[in-house]
Amino acid sequence: KLSAASLLSSDSEQLAGSEPVVQEMVDDCLFWEVMLKKETVDDKFGFAQVNGRAEFEVRLPVPQSDDGSETPDPTWRGPDVLIVRRIHEGGLLHRWNLQHPEAEVMP
Repeated sequence: KLSAASLLSSDSEQLAGSEPVVQEMVDDCLFWEVMLKKETVDDKFGFAQVNGRAEFEVRLPVPQSDDGSETPDPTWRGPDVLIVRRIHEGGLLHRWNLQHPEAEVMP
């Protein structure tokens, strides 16, 4: 029989060898890549998200075109981002955070 404490201890031992995350600062924003891979059909990514571009475009009006016309700028788009709203314990993202505390994804 496994207890939660032994599972956590076992996870910590497995996580000790994780590689460092490459981070990059761009325009005062810190960027890094998170790769989650399902190993079994039972694996869950384990987070709730929203489309950052859609959120951005809903909240901010489309600016006018550079040519001064009343037509909105058709090239205007929000940033390509994923907004994490919640992380579920035991999911792949939760386990990734345990492996990479220096680059934890937070809701």
